[in-house]
Amino acid sequence: KKSIAIGYRDSVGVAEKAISNLLPGFKINLTEYVHQAAGWLASNMGAIFTSTISIMLLFFIMIISLFYMLKDGPEFIKKLIQLCPLPKNQSDLIIKKLVMSIRSVVMGTIGIALIQGILTAIGLMIFGVSQPILWGSVAAVCALIPYFGTSIVFIGAVLDSLIAHSYGAALGLTIWGVFIVGLIDNFLLPYFITSEEKAHPFAILISVLGGIIYFGPMGFLVGPVFLTLFVVLLELYGLHILSAENREESSTK
Repeated sequence: KKSIAIGYRDSVGVAEKAISNLLPGFKINLTEYVHQAAGWLASNMGAIFTSTISIMLLFFIMIISLFYMLKDGPEFIKKLIQLCPLPKNQSDLIIKKLVMSIRSVVMGTIGIALIQGILTAIGLMIFGVSQPILWGSVAAVCALIPYFGTSIVFIGAVLDSLIAHSYGAALGLTIWGVFIVGLIDNFLLPYFITSEEKAHPFAILISVLGGIIYFGPMGFLVGPVFLTLFVVLLELYGLHILSAENREESSTK
């Protein structure tokens, strides 16, 4: 245990020296940060475990719900249209817009996951990580997992670089993972959805972020759907007002 502790301190010291050489004048106390991170991890281990189990349970429920939605969805939509107080053509318009919104979000999410996988493979290739194509494919699948995403692959790559004393590669992978791969979905998802919905990208971005804040991981889907429903109802309300005004004008004449 003593030799492990000595090796750990030597590794941290070498890492601090490497960072100082890369960024002259920049001082960092990695030992303190590592101790704080270890303390936070130890104190929150129960919450992390509980959250992981909760996410797995919700994913299982989502799979079951998806099965029944695909199996009984058309019949449910038909009954829903029959119960809707709006005329059938307007009910069909609302359903069509909602389906388009859901399809664009799902396809946009899959497209962004593929892009993140490609960017991950490029970053791993640049910084000398072995088998970048394989880990890029894993990152594309992980990008579909809420909260964790491609960080699962990048954390492993950074730790592997630190163990191999490749501190420049570890720093480069961290920057690449956070700024190039991690943030790209915030910029691209609104444009993927906009191509289908013809909505403003800023409105789509606000709906996605607001949905995630209030509804959790499923908010990326719920937010744009609510936005689409609001816009469609607003359009129908405007049509009713115009038709009422036209009827008043024709009656006065």
